[in-house]
Amino acid sequence: MNGKAHRVGVMNGGGSGHAGALLVVLIGLAFGLAGCSPAEERQAGARRECVFERLGTEIARRHPGAKVLLVGNPFAAKPGADASFRDAEEASVRGLKRGLGNAVSMVGLVHPALRPEAEANPQSVPIPAGATTPISFLTVPGAWDQLQKAAPMADTWVSLVGFPADLTETRAWTDLKGPQWVMFLPDWRIVGSREALRSAFANGRLLMAVLSKPGAPPESEPMSRNHDEEFDRRYLLVTLGNLDALIGEWPQLFP
Repeated sequence: MNGKAHRVGVMNGGGSGHAGALLVVLIGLAFGLAGCSPAEERQAGARRECVFERLGTEIARRHPGAKVLLVGNPFAAKPGADASFRDAEEASVRGLKRGLGNAVSMVGLVHPALRPEAEANPQSVPIPAGATTPISFLTVPGAWDQLQKAAPMADTWVSLVGFPADLTETRAWTDLKGPQWVMFLPDWRIVGSREALRSAFANGRLLMAVLSKPGAPPESEPMSRNHDEEFDRRYLLVTLGNLDALIGEWPQLFP
Protein backbone atom coordinates (compact mmCIF):
# COMPACT_ATOMS: atom_id res chain seq x y z
CA MET A 1 0.00 0.00 0.00
CA ASN A 2 1.23 3.46 -0.85
CA GLY A 3 0.25 5.90 1.87
CA LYS A 4 2.66 8.67 0.90
CA ALA A 5 -0.13 11.03 -0.07
CA HIS A 6 -1.32 11.00 3.52
CA ARG A 7 1.99 11.24 5.33
CA VAL A 8 1.82 14.98 5.82
CA GLY A 9 4.54 16.76 7.76
CA VAL A 10 4.53 18.97 10.84
CA MET A 11 4.88 22.48 9.45
CA ASN A 12 6.09 23.88 6.15
CA GLY A 13 7.92 26.75 7.76
CA GLY A 14 5.21 29.31 7.09
CA GLY A 15 3.63 29.35 10.54
CA SER A 16 4.53 31.47 13.53
CA GLY A 17 6.48 30.08 16.46
CA HIS A 18 3.49 30.82 18.69
CA ALA A 19 1.19 28.79 16.46
CA GLY A 20 3.63 25.88 16.45
CA ALA A 21 3.92 26.02 20.23
CA LEU A 22 0.14 26.07 20.52
CA LEU A 23 -0.14 22.97 18.39
CA VAL A 24 2.51 21.15 20.42
CA VAL A 25 0.43 21.83 23.53
CA LEU A 26 -2.80 20.68 21.85
CA ILE A 27 -1.33 17.49 20.45
CA GLY A 28 0.51 16.84 23.71
CA LEU A 29 -2.79 17.04 25.57
CA ALA A 30 -4.38 14.65 23.12
CA PHE A 31 -1.57 12.14 23.64
CA GLY A 32 -1.44 12.52 27.41
CA LEU A 33 2.09 13.96 27.47
CA ALA A 34 1.56 17.57 28.50
CA GLY A 35 3.38 18.48 31.69
CA CYS A 36 5.21 15.14 31.97
CA SER A 37 8.83 14.89 33.07
CA PRO A 38 11.22 12.93 30.79
CA ALA A 39 10.94 9.89 33.08
CA GLU A 40 7.14 10.15 33.04
CA GLU A 41 7.18 10.45 29.23
CA ARG A 42 9.17 7.21 29.00
CA GLN A 43 6.73 5.49 31.31
CA ALA A 44 3.81 6.97 29.34
CA GLY A 45 5.28 5.33 26.23
CA ALA A 46 5.41 1.97 27.98
CA ARG A 47 1.82 2.42 29.11
CA ARG A 48 0.82 3.30 25.57
CA GLU A 49 2.32 0.03 24.36
CA CYS A 50 0.29 -1.71 27.06
CA VAL A 51 -2.92 -0.02 25.88
CA PHE A 52 -2.45 -0.98 22.25
CA GLU A 53 -1.34 -4.48 23.10
CA ARG A 54 -4.67 -4.89 24.91
CA LEU A 55 -6.54 -3.44 21.94
CA GLY A 56 -4.72 -5.79 19.57
CA THR A 57 -5.56 -8.75 21.78
CA GLU A 58 -9.24 -7.75 21.86
CA ILE A 59 -9.38 -7.24 18.10
CA ALA A 60 -7.82 -10.66 17.52
CA ARG A 61 -10.30 -12.26 19.93
CA ARG A 62 -13.40 -10.50 18.61
CA HIS A 63 -12.51 -10.25 14.92
CA PRO A 64 -10.05 -13.03 13.97
CA GLY A 65 -8.79 -12.70 10.45
CA ALA A 66 -9.28 -8.93 10.46
CA LYS A 67 -7.10 -6.65 8.35
CA VAL A 68 -6.18 -3.67 10.50
CA LEU A 69 -5.29 -0.17 9.34
CA LEU A 70 -3.71 2.16 11.90
CA VAL A 71 -4.63 5.83 11.42
CA GLY A 72 -1.81 7.87 12.89
CA ASN A 73 -0.85 11.41 13.74
CA PRO A 74 0.07 13.37 10.58
CA PHE A 75 2.35 15.58 12.67
CA ALA A 76 4.54 12.55 13.38
CA ALA A 77 5.20 11.73 9.74
CA LYS A 78 7.84 14.24 8.69
CA PRO A 79 11.54 14.04 9.61
CA GLY A 80 12.22 16.65 12.26
CA ALA A 81 8.82 16.26 13.89
CA ASP A 82 8.62 16.57 17.65
CA ALA A 83 10.06 13.38 19.13
CA SER A 84 7.07 12.89 21.42
CA PHE A 85 4.79 12.55 18.38
CA ARG A 86 6.97 9.86 16.81
CA ASP A 87 7.55 8.06 20.09
CA ALA A 88 3.81 7.87 20.83
CA GLU A 89 3.05 6.51 17.37
CA GLU A 90 5.88 3.98 17.42
CA ALA A 91 4.81 2.73 20.85
CA SER A 92 1.27 2.31 19.53
CA VAL A 93 2.49 0.27 16.55
CA ARG A 94 4.67 -1.99 18.73
CA GLY A 95 1.89 -2.67 21.21
CA LEU A 96 -0.78 -3.23 18.56
CA LYS A 97 1.35 -5.68 16.57
CA ARG A 98 2.21 -7.62 19.71
CA GLY A 99 -1.45 -7.87 20.67
CA LEU A 100 -2.66 -8.83 17.20
CA GLY A 101 -0.20 -11.72 17.05
CA ASN A 102 -0.65 -14.09 14.13
CA ALA A 103 -4.46 -14.10 14.15
CA VAL A 104 -4.81 -10.67 12.54
CA SER A 105 -2.75 -8.77 9.97
CA MET A 106 -1.85 -5.09 10.11
CA VAL A 107 -2.02 -3.77 6.56
CA GLY A 108 -0.42 -0.39 7.18
CA LEU A 109 -0.02 2.91 8.98
CA VAL A 110 -1.51 5.97 7.26
CA HIS A 111 -1.99 9.64 8.09
CA PRO A 112 -4.99 11.77 7.09
CA ALA A 113 -4.05 14.78 4.99
CA LEU A 114 -3.88 18.11 6.79
CA ARG A 115 -5.55 21.30 5.65
CA PRO A 116 -2.98 23.58 3.98
CA GLU A 117 -3.74 26.30 6.51
CA ALA A 118 -3.12 23.81 9.35
CA GLU A 119 0.33 23.09 7.97
CA ALA A 120 1.11 26.78 7.50
CA ASN A 121 -0.50 28.13 10.67
CA PRO A 122 -2.53 25.70 12.78
CA GLN A 123 -3.79 28.56 14.94
CA SER A 124 -5.78 29.80 11.95
CA VAL A 125 -8.00 26.68 11.95
CA PRO A 126 -11.04 27.01 14.24
CA ILE A 127 -11.12 24.30 16.90
CA PRO A 128 -14.24 24.10 19.11
CA ALA A 129 -13.81 24.92 22.76
CA GLY A 130 -13.23 21.81 24.81
CA ALA A 131 -12.21 19.66 21.83
CA THR A 132 -10.07 16.75 23.01
CA THR A 133 -8.92 15.55 19.57
CA PRO A 134 -7.66 18.67 17.78
CA ILE A 135 -6.43 16.77 14.74
CA SER A 136 -10.08 16.03 13.97
CA PHE A 137 -10.44 19.66 12.89
CA LEU A 138 -7.08 20.04 11.14
CA THR A 139 -7.58 17.49 8.35
CA VAL A 140 -9.05 18.21 4.93
CA PRO A 141 -12.69 17.29 4.28
CA GLY A 142 -12.85 13.78 2.85
CA ALA A 143 -9.38 12.86 4.14
CA TRP A 144 -10.59 9.66 5.76
CA ASP A 145 -12.37 8.47 2.66
CA GLN A 146 -9.05 8.88 0.85
CA LEU A 147 -7.52 6.56 3.44
CA GLN A 148 -10.12 3.94 2.57
CA LYS A 149 -9.27 4.28 -1.13
CA ALA A 150 -5.60 3.79 -0.27
CA ALA A 151 -6.31 0.63 1.75
CA PRO A 152 -9.63 -0.87 0.61
CA MET A 153 -8.69 -4.28 2.01
CA ALA A 154 -8.68 -3.00 5.60
CA ASP A 155 -11.85 -3.97 7.47
CA THR A 156 -10.85 -2.61 10.88
CA TRP A 157 -9.46 0.86 11.56
CA VAL A 158 -7.64 1.81 14.75
CA SER A 159 -7.51 5.59 15.19
CA LEU A 160 -4.88 7.31 17.30
CA VAL A 161 -6.29 10.76 16.53
CA GLY A 162 -10.03 10.60 17.13
CA PHE A 163 -12.83 10.93 14.58
CA PRO A 164 -12.74 13.26 11.58
CA ALA A 165 -14.77 16.42 12.11
CA ASP A 166 -16.76 15.60 8.95
CA LEU A 167 -17.71 12.17 10.32
CA THR A 168 -21.33 12.26 9.20
CA GLU A 169 -20.18 12.98 5.61
CA THR A 170 -17.48 10.32 5.68
CA ARG A 171 -18.51 7.30 3.62
CA ALA A 172 -16.12 5.05 5.53
CA TRP A 173 -18.35 5.76 8.53
CA THR A 174 -21.82 5.98 7.02
CA ASP A 175 -21.53 2.90 4.78
CA LEU A 176 -22.54 -0.12 6.87
CA LYS A 177 -20.22 -2.22 4.69
CA GLY A 178 -17.30 0.02 5.63
CA PRO A 179 -14.60 -0.75 8.18
CA GLN A 180 -15.24 -1.20 11.88
CA TRP A 181 -13.65 1.56 13.95
CA VAL A 182 -11.57 1.19 17.10
CA MET A 183 -10.96 4.48 18.89
CA PHE A 184 -8.33 5.69 21.37
CA LEU A 185 -9.53 8.54 23.61
CA PRO A 186 -12.23 9.77 21.18
CA ASP A 187 -14.31 12.93 21.45
CA TRP A 188 -17.83 11.48 21.48
CA ARG A 189 -19.39 14.85 20.68
CA ILE A 190 -18.35 14.36 17.05
CA VAL A 191 -20.55 11.26 16.91
CA GLY A 192 -23.51 13.20 18.33
CA SER A 193 -25.99 12.06 20.95
CA ARG A 194 -25.74 9.01 23.18
CA GLU A 195 -28.39 7.41 21.02
CA ALA A 196 -26.17 7.95 17.97
CA LEU A 197 -23.31 6.37 19.91
CA ARG A 198 -25.46 3.36 20.84
CA SER A 199 -26.47 3.00 17.21
CA ALA A 200 -22.84 3.13 16.05
CA PHE A 201 -21.94 0.24 18.33
CA ALA A 202 -25.09 -1.70 17.49
CA ASN A 203 -24.67 -1.46 13.70
CA GLY A 204 -20.99 -2.37 13.81
CA ARG A 205 -19.47 1.00 12.96
CA LEU A 206 -17.76 1.01 16.34
CA LEU A 207 -16.07 -2.16 17.54
CA MET A 208 -14.54 -0.75 20.72
CA ALA A 209 -12.95 2.34 22.28
CA VAL A 210 -10.50 3.17 25.03
CA LEU A 211 -11.28 5.96 27.51
CA SER A 212 -9.28 7.29 30.44
CA LYS A 213 -10.62 5.92 33.71
CA PRO A 214 -11.69 8.54 36.27
CA GLY A 215 -9.55 8.42 39.39
CA ALA A 216 -6.63 6.68 37.69
CA PRO A 217 -3.27 6.84 39.49
CA PRO A 218 -0.88 9.68 38.58
CA GLU A 219 1.58 9.19 35.74
CA SER A 220 4.43 9.25 38.26
CA GLU A 221 3.25 6.00 39.86
CA PRO A 222 5.23 2.96 38.67
CA MET A 223 3.62 0.59 36.21
CA SER A 224 2.29 -2.76 37.26
CA ARG A 225 4.21 -5.75 35.92
CA ASN A 226 0.87 -7.21 34.86
CA HIS A 227 -0.20 -5.39 31.68
CA ASP A 228 -3.89 -6.25 32.01
CA GLU A 229 -3.89 -4.94 35.56
CA GLU A 230 -2.14 -1.76 34.44
CA PHE A 231 -4.70 -1.24 31.70
CA ASP A 232 -7.67 -1.86 33.97
CA ARG A 233 -6.63 0.63 36.63
CA ARG A 234 -6.09 3.43 34.10
CA TYR A 235 -8.46 2.84 31.20
CA LEU A 236 -11.92 1.64 30.27
CA LEU A 237 -12.57 -0.59 27.27
CA VAL A 238 -15.95 0.37 25.81
CA THR A 239 -17.91 -2.17 23.78
CA LEU A 240 -21.53 -2.71 22.81
CA GLY A 241 -21.88 -5.08 25.74
CA ASN A 242 -20.87 -2.62 28.47
CA LEU A 243 -21.75 0.76 26.95
CA ASP A 244 -24.95 1.38 28.91
CA ALA A 245 -23.36 0.24 32.18
CA LEU A 246 -20.43 2.64 31.68
CA ILE A 247 -22.78 5.51 30.81
CA GLY A 248 -24.64 4.81 34.04
CA GLU A 249 -21.47 4.72 36.13
CA TRP A 250 -19.52 7.53 34.46
CA PRO A 251 -21.99 9.73 32.56
CA GLN A 252 -19.41 12.54 32.37
CA LEU A 253 -17.41 10.43 29.90
CA PHE A 254 -20.28 10.39 27.43
CA PRO A 255 -21.41 14.01 26.95
